[in-house]
Amino acid sequence: MRASLFASPSAAASPPSTAKSLASRLHAAAPRLKKGVSHLQSVPKRAWCRASILLLLLGLIAFVLGTLDWRWAKRAGPAGNKTPEIDVVMVALKPTCVNRAAVAALQRYVRPRTLHVVTATARQCTAFRSWGLNIACHLQDAFLPGVTKGTVAEGLARRFSADGAHRFRGRDMTGWYLQQFLKLGAAAAIQELSEHFLVWDSDMIPLRPLKLLHPAPGASTPGISESEAWQTVVQVGGVPHVGGYAQTYEKLLGVPLLAAPDGSSFVTHCMVMFRPYVEELLAAVTYNITTAPPPPMWVDAILDALPPHHLDLGFSEYATYASFVRARHPRSQRLAGRKAWLRYGLGGEAAIRLGRTLSPGDLCCPSRHALLVARLLGFEYSGLDVGHVLACRFDAPEHALSYGVDLPEEP
Repeated sequence: MRASLFASPSAAASPPSTAKSLASRLHAAAPRLKKGVSHLQSVPKRAWCRASILLLLLGLIAFVLGTLDWRWAKRAGPAGNKTPEIDVVMVALKPTCVNRAAVAALQRYVRPRTLHVVTATARQCTAFRSWGLNIACHLQDAFLPGVTKGTVAEGLARRFSADGAHRFRGRDMTGWYLQQFLKLGAAAAIQELSEHFLVWDSDMIPLRPLKLLHPAPGASTPGISESEAWQTVVQVGGVPHVGGYAQTYEKLLGVPLLAAPDGSSFVTHCMVMFRPYVEELLAAVTYNITTAPPPPMWVDAILDALPPHHLDLGFSEYATYASFVRARHPRSQRLAGRKAWLRYGLGGEAAIRLGRTLSPGDLCCPSRHALLVARLLGFEYSGLDVGHVLACRFDAPEHALSYGVDLPEEP
């Protein structure tokens, strides 16, 4: 966890080792502080005036956006009622400074009834639960019967002669497929899950209140069901023409994978799902296979359908669900008019690497300033996929259990 340059009120009571560490940090930071002060003193007064005016304008814009956000959050739905409360499902390899920021932003802008986190160990669960009273944490290997990292690794190895640890751009392929199965299986695994629920990638950070549900035409009709009363807002702008996704989808369902009207994909790293439609999808992808559960037959069906030459990008839970529902229940969706999100934040991977070099702890953690700029530019959420940026050392031994956050001590 990054140390502050300013001592807290309890610093006086810190043990000698902590005080010594703090003193060494202050000593190391002194040259940078002196350089910054001398640079500020060399700035002309006219530039100071311009900077002050710019800061005032940014403050005014932030105030206006905050007011609009509040009014947006209060917007009513069918028959004058607010949108139904929904739960959030997030799968996280470990607690990080990125998903801690994501959880805080979800709490602020989505206000979920319950935020469900699926992670690897009980100690990591304790850390996630400490971030909010409405957070429920589930162990990944006990979440969905028959679906564990071991069974997925064995399934990949049996079908593709893989070693279960094949990596693509720093990503563990077994874990990548596992997290997709856990998201799709959440509707069955969490009995109390809301009918509409938001699946959210743990490295994406909301920047403003998100419009997740939109009143459907005729939503005020008495006696209308929830599935008919609300349309799910579907984001667009994902990477188009990913051959592996399309091949797997067509093999599973016998029809082409659908794209957004602008040609982009629905791989947008978050999606509102409707429990009955998830169940319908999983039933549809389960064809005549002989393997007995566990794992669930739909997991085996997906593994069977993966294209061997596109194993690194062989399946997308988001594209599959969105395309399936768009084909069978088109009136239940409302597509966003444009791409309103960033995968790697402003500046992309280069900005992430630059931010790491400027960080005292050499960590790739979110910058509040960068997130504010992205918000002012109109984006709704922004990502920080540090697992794909090798310079971030996300998988280094010292970051095995967490990245940029402290874990509670083991009992």
